[in-house]
Amino acid sequence: MYFSPPPCDIDTGKLDQAAEDMLGIVSRITGKNGNLEALFNSAAREFSDLIAEDIYATANDNHSAWTSALTVCWHVWGVLTKWSGDVDRYKSRIAGLQEEWDAALRDNFGLPPDDAGVIEARRGLAGVLNDRAIGYWETLEGEAGDNSANLRGGPTVENLRELIDAGVLGFAAYNSTREILYYPATFGTGGRDAENLLPYLTGEKEPDDEYHRLMDQLAAVNALAMDAKRNGEKPLDYQIEYLEEFYAALDEASEGGVVGLPDRLDGDHLTEEQRNEVLGTLGDGLLTLSDQSLGGGYDVLPESVRDVVEGPDFSSDMSGRGVPTLYQAWQEQAAGLNELLSHADEELEGGAEFSTRLMDCVGREAERLGMWGDDLGGDDGPMSGLLEVATRNDDANYALLTGEYPPGVNAGLPWGGENAEDQRTETLEHLYTYDWGDDGAAIRGITDWIAEGGPSAGDDDTAGGLRETALLGLMGLLENEDFRESMFGTGEHVEDEDGNTWHNVSAGHLNPQLADGFADIFISFQDAFANTDGLPDNVELGHGESPEIPAETRMAFTQLVVADPDAAVKVYVEAAYRTAEAMEEYSTNVGDRDYVAINDAASLQGLVEVALLNESVIRGSNDEDFIDYRNRVNGAAINALGGIAGDQDVSGLIVEIAKTAMGEAFRVSGEPAEPRVEVNGDWVDSERMMGYALGAAAERDPELMEELEEEGIARRNGSGEIYVPPDHSTWGLSGSDSLLSQYYSDIDDLPWPDGESDTREAVEDFIRDFQKTGNKWGNVPTQ
Repeated sequence: MYFSPPPCDIDTGKLDQAAEDMLGIVSRITGKNGNLEALFNSAAREFSDLIAEDIYATANDNHSAWTSALTVCWHVWGVLTKWSGDVDRYKSRIAGLQEEWDAALRDNFGLPPDDAGVIEARRGLAGVLNDRAIGYWETLEGEAGDNSANLRGGPTVENLRELIDAGVLGFAAYNSTREILYYPATFGTGGRDAENLLPYLTGEKEPDDEYHRLMDQLAAVNALAMDAKRNGEKPLDYQIEYLEEFYAALDEASEGGVVGLPDRLDGDHLTEEQRNEVLGTLGDGLLTLSDQSLGGGYDVLPESVRDVVEGPDFSSDMSGRGVPTLYQAWQEQAAGLNELLSHADEELEGGAEFSTRLMDCVGREAERLGMWGDDLGGDDGPMSGLLEVATRNDDANYALLTGEYPPGVNAGLPWGGENAEDQRTETLEHLYTYDWGDDGAAIRGITDWIAEGGPSAGDDDTAGGLRETALLGLMGLLENEDFRESMFGTGEHVEDEDGNTWHNVSAGHLNPQLADGFADIFISFQDAFANTDGLPDNVELGHGESPEIPAETRMAFTQLVVADPDAAVKVYVEAAYRTAEAMEEYSTNVGDRDYVAINDAASLQGLVEVALLNESVIRGSNDEDFIDYRNRVNGAAINALGGIAGDQDVSGLIVEIAKTAMGEAFRVSGEPAEPRVEVNGDWVDSERMMGYALGAAAERDPELMEELEEEGIARRNGSGEIYVPPDHSTWGLSGSDSLLSQYYSDIDDLPWPDGESDTREAVEDFIRDFQKTGNKWGNVPTQ
């Protein structure tokens, strides 16, 4: 047996000549001669350096075509060069194996000339070397297939980056396109680049070509990392290593560290555009470096950034400067970090641990500001900006709400020890109950992602399952008596647009953006809030589908929502609209009668109405105060419903039913000292239900609808659809009540569409079930 590697008949000379021909085409395009590979590929060049002076104007006028042509040339050159290199590498490896075989033959495989073991030794070595040769050949075949696919695919970003990362294309693709995604980076250059960039940032040097090269380099690494994450991949190791080296060196060399740079950028050595570019690029890099899913993490961030996140350490004051001075110094550092991150790409998020620790830091800061007020800093300064960035990471939001990261997220938590749960709860409490200058726009980011995705669509919906778990985590906190009391008694005072001052308001009243975010959750998970399990006299929770939320907790959450009038309108419209949908389905369904839709609609509307009553009562101690609040929400909700018809092409009947449901519901009765609500009010017992039944009958009887139109009762909505308004007082006809009685008496014994009863019995059935379920919310314990 002998060493016999797979033969390789590929002529690299032809590949090299073809690559050289591509350089010839580049020469013709640019009008340049000489070593074009070195000109394009060895360093970043300006446009004017790459083409001949006599064709500069033409090339400039046709820049797009010039760029495309050059990119194609360099792509083909790169593939041919790589292919030639792959073949040369294979041949070199085989030559190495051949040399090993030849040496063994000369040495008789280390045995005496007449030793019988030579045959076995030859066979053994030949087998080993042949196996290695076959492995090299298979590698070459794979490379050949990849090269062919790359060439066929053309100069796409992915194909060009493959050649750049393989070390074949240096700066050629970048120089041809000026696209930052094609900028190459290398191991071991991050620290050097940071030191070279710093003099430009501090004003010691004026921006020049080297400044732009360094900024392009950092921006390129950031862009490559972002692109990798979008594609579900990790950046190459050198890219994250570059960022780690870069920021460590910059942090050490710059006075005040990285977070002190924004102050040092002030002055006339950089234009405003250049300053914003520097801040944005540095901010992008910090967020990229912090992301453990990209190979970075909290521990590799520069020390000055981690110092801000850890918060001011008053115990370390050895100078006698005192708490105010230390606190002011820390606030300045925090402001610097905020300025860096606020200029970063809005689509870019930090790592899970960095974001979680940053939210915890802001929570501690909110507590200090709440206690110390103007004595140590005044308003919330950079805190809401830092919080906005931190809440972009939903893994961090999940950890804040549940106490742990989602499965598969390997990151540390800021809370530990026996009091970890209390620490986490206090963080969220401080964030929610602080009087934010942005009305809570930043803190709503903690939960907005829950509403944006909605509930799980099944067992295989991992993201939906995480949203449900996070929601249940928040609801579990509301079951904590201390947390719930803090949410409903923030200790803060709010003055409304009419000059009224409300004392010790709830978190939803204090931060209306938070209430609005909670309203979105309520709407997305309305089935869970409408669930009748867990209501008084109903089966306990635990027998239905997740998520299941205790009735008391649902009431508390909804009351936080309706503390803001605008948020209250959103959920009230949704509840009334659902009621109207249930009534429309009930009046048109020809299959089996479905009481689930009726009970769920009644439950949802009853929940909102009782929550509105509770908030109304909190706002005043007399009948006039809470009725005024209810009327304000009611009127706005009815107006909002009017817009639904035009925006969503909803039938006139359903909009009118919803308006009636809100206009007649929520009737406050009883003594001012003990106000109560007749949930769902008297509207379901009134003439409106007769009007509803008449409209339902007319929907399925064209002759009746035509007659009602001739009478001036039926009307058309904006879309031209005809319907019967259920409230006869809106017909504009004398004796409308008598007309309603007359027509209703003609239909009350007609079969209902589902065939289970006549009209009168069907209406009575609806009233019975709707009232029965809705009224149960009046017996749920509240704040």
